[in-house]
Formats: sequence, structure tokens, C-alpha cells
Amino acid sequence: KEYLACLYALGFEGTTFFQSRNNRLKDLAFEAATKVNFSELAAIYGFGPETDLAHADAVITQVADILYPQIDREPAPTVVPVGVDQDPHIRLTRGIAHKMRMFTVEERDGYISVRSKNAPEAALDAVKKAFPHAKKYEGHVDIKGAQCADVAAKVREIERAHGGFAFYTPSSTYHIFMPGLTGGKMSSSIPESIISFYETEAVVRKKVMSGITGGRMTLEEQKRLGGEPDKCSIFLLNLFHMVTDDNELAEIKHKCMAGEVTCGQCKKNTAERVVAFLKDFREKMDACQDRIVV
Repeated sequence: KEYLACLYALGFEGTTFFQSRNNRLKDLAFEAATKVNFSELAAIYGFGPETDLAHADAVITQVADILYPQIDREPAPTVVPVGVDQDPHIRLTRGIAHKMRMFTVEERDGYISVRSKNAPEAALDAVKKAFPHAKKYEGHVDIKGAQCADVAAKVREIERAHGGFAFYTPSSTYHIFMPGLTGGKMSSSIPESIISFYETEAVVRKKVMSGITGGRMTLEEQKRLGGEPDKCSIFLLNLFHMVTDDNELAEIKHKCMAGEVTCGQCKKNTAERVVAFLKDFREKMDACQDRIVV
């Protein structure tokens, strides 16, 4: 409920989606599962004899999650934002999306070759009919005088008309995640590494004041050498969340590196920002409670 309230407070306007109630997604996961074997999963995820089936099922369900928008609406280029550690999921999904196509479209020397993977003969006939200069062979159609992008678009249309998925392979963007206040990975299993939305002001201030910094060992060294903001969880808290003005952020970084501010003062300033943010954000979260459906 807290996660949903957070999303709505941030301005999320989408609908609530339940995997467990979506039979089309379950069917897609089942079909995707026929395109991957345990050897491949072992190579990607390190699965071994002790790996339970539920773990493998979770992987395939995530593949279906990524591809689902293309069956809920229509095949389209898709961008999936992920952390770098999630790249194996994207690579697996790209491979499965390709395997679930009826055709491959290949640009050859002077012609385009549309090659059947599992397409019905009627679909191959439709490809030939769509292009006047096409020649049909056993399992493929070769087309001269056409652009590859135009052929690919038409083939995708034909594939869908004959019951295929016609998936685009998904693209991805990779995101850097903020480390925790303790310097390692941010995790709810390490309470000191995170700031929860409904923690008291005293707890929030204590966590910020205890955060790992990029400061020097002594005040004299801090003034002489300056701090190292890129190694500092407090600066990164400002960078990722608390300071939206680039000029203000640059000033904070400059003063740190120049030794013009102590870590203690920077922590106090940051704690004030966090407390003010949470006060406003909690009000927004509370106002969204009636929108939450679980």
C-alpha cells in the first residue's frame, strides 16, 4: 500500500495491474516458456539442480511482463528502464521475442530475404503477393526493389493477420541506483541504509547525520584537501532526490571539494531538506489512500 501511495503522490495516473488476474499474460508466459530451456537459464542465471521451478517461472513471467504491452495494444518499439543488474532479463526477453516471430527479414546483397521460421504457407504466400517483384522459394521469399524497413513493416502486418505475435525486440535504458546511507546497497533489510516515508523526524535526522560521507579524517585535512562528494552518500542523496537546481547542486559540490564546508554542516542542511520533503510528501500520500486497490 505504501508503494502505491508513493506512486500516486508522485503523479502516477496509470491503472492498477494484477499479474495473477491476467490470463492473457499467463498464456504469454506459457508460450514464452516453450522458447527457452534450463541450459539457457543455467547459463544466464546460474540455475542448478537445486533451483526450484517457481524461480524459473518468475523469470518467464518477467519476460511476459516486458512483452505484454505489445499484445495488449499492438507490436511497437518498447523501452524498458532497468538497473544494470537486470540486463540478463532484457537479453533473455530479446532472444525469446525473436524466437516467437514467424519470420526473419534479412537484407542481402541486392535483395531482401523474408525467411519462414514457423509461418504457415498462407502467410508466406501473402508475403509474395504483397510485393510485385518477389519470388517464392521453399521456406522463404526474396524481394528486389524494396526497402528493408518497408518489407519488415509489411511482414509484421502479415504475421499478425495469421495469428503471430510480430514482436519488436525490446530496447532498454540502464539506470544508476543511489547507494544507501551506509555506503553499500540500499535495502529494506538494512534499516540504517534507507529513509522510510513515515519515519519520525528524529529518526530521519539521526539517519542522515549517521550517513557515510566523503569527508577527510580531520578538520584540518578537510579544509586543506576538500571532501570527495562522489563517494559521499549525503551528496548523492542531494544529487538524486533533494536538490533539483543544478546551480545549487554545483555550489554544494564546489564547497565540499574546496573544503569550505564540513560534513556535519552539510548533513544538517541535507536533513532539513529531507524533513521538509517528507512532510509535504506524506500529506500527498495520505490524500491518495482512497485510490489504492489491493
